[in-house]
Amino acid sequence: MEKKPGILQKIVGWSYKRERDSLLDIIDVNRSTIRKFIKNAAANTQRGLFVLDAGAGEGYWRNLFAHAHYRTQDNCTGYTGCDYSHLDYNCDITNIPIDDSSFDVILLTEVLEHLSEPLLALKELNRILKKGGYLYLTVPQGWEEHLSPHDYYRYTQYGLRYLLEKANFRVDKVEKRGGYFKYIAYRMWHIILMPFLNRETIFKKIVGRLAQLVLIFFLVPVSIICYYVDDIFDKDKKLTLGYQLIAVKK
Repeated sequence: MEKKPGILQKIVGWSYKRERDSLLDIIDVNRSTIRKFIKNAAANTQRGLFVLDAGAGEGYWRNLFAHAHYRTQDNCTGYTGCDYSHLDYNCDITNIPIDDSSFDVILLTEVLEHLSEPLLALKELNRILKKGGYLYLTVPQGWEEHLSPHDYYRYTQYGLRYLLEKANFRVDKVEKRGGYFKYIAYRMWHIILMPFLNRETIFKKIVGRLAQLVLIFFLVPVSIICYYVDDIFDKDKKLTLGYQLIAVKK
């Protein structure tokens, strides 16, 4: 029986969909950076173009592409924590039942690491993309295992370029999702999810909740400082949360 979307999925969906920037963009720099990247993609997509959100999940970007023909693809035999009821194409990403050169824009956000055959997937996306069409791709790098067991790879910008060139794409732009300070600030928030703060007895639960509150008040100013000093002190950004990339079909 398929699970209903949990509270975590609902929070993730809201954090992607919200329209205005807020303090959460500094605290949750990973998702806010992805959201801004896709917002820019939507702003650069002309009205009436055909857009495929590959590995779309619940279709978080639908509202951003309301001016275009937005379609979604995913394989709901995999992760069952999302609501797949609105999918246009329920299929494997390496074999999408779409004619050649059908789409002007393809989105692939936080999907490639979950594909056991990433090159085959990229070649399939190239097939259904029009010549000169755009692929907007994001992947994590400094990240824990997630959506197990379907978590296969972590990519560098060089690995991404290699795969995309092999799949007949030209890479136009690569961005890093923050550097050392944003990475450290974001990962520090995971301390409040650690097991020692979620014990079984009532007493330990109370202590754990108090510790979480203390950590939250400590981490907010730390996150703000790290957010603004990142570009000043870390120009190379060799340790990053992930990459976002724009590629064009040759």
